[in-house]
Amino acid sequence: MDAEYIYFLFEVATVAVLVFALVYLFVLSIIVRDYRMIVERPFIFVVELIFMMVLPALPILFFYVSRGTDFHKAMAWASSLAAKFGIFHIVMQLSGMYSFLFAT
Repeated sequence: MDAEYIYFLFEVATVAVLVFALVYLFVLSIIVRDYRMIVERPFIFVVELIFMMVLPALPILFFYVSRGTDFHKAMAWASSLAAKFGIFHIVMQLSGMYSFLFAT
């Protein structure tokens, strides 16, 4: 097998695992619906959400801008990443994973 084919298989396997994990979390969030943190401490949840969205996007924004990419394109990439992490945080909360992981 050549290296390009192995790389292609690795990409497909990685995307498949990520899609499966996200679908699994979505199904869990529909079944479990763990709203306790959101209802009891909405301010803390919003602060967590902002941190989970902004902090991963800052390095991407910095790397794009420091390498001479157009700022609007860099903001599009950073915003896309922030949205993905925001959705991931909400789904993790609703699926009960955070309550399980942090024993709350």
